[in-house]
Amino acid sequence: MRLSAIGLMIAAVLASAGVSAQSAKAPPGGTNISVVGLEDSLGKLQGMKTRNAAQAVLFLQLMKGVGKKGTSADGRSQYDYRIDVTDTGGVLVNGIDIAPILNAANAAK
Repeated sequence: MRLSAIGLMIAAVLASAGVSAQSAKAPPGGTNISVVGLEDSLGKLQGMKTRNAAQAVLFLQLMKGVGKKGTSADGRSQYDYRIDVTDTGGVLVNGIDIAPILNAANAAK
């Protein structure tokens, strides 16, 4: 899988939960993504009482935990992510191997 496809997949997951994802120019070997509105989306999802919403909440909370918190231009909270693919095909988000996060999300199915 190409690196840009992985970044787009993560952005698509975040966007499907109602998060505004702004993809920065992809540097060689990685992708940077900034997410604004994560707390708003988590709040909406937590109000839904479906299994899919619960799975999305789990995934987004785990991703929030590995994000670097900052502030967007409009003053809202923003989480920044650097996504890299290792030589062995692993995915690192801000230097953290996300295999355990993906395993936890898959176990919740």
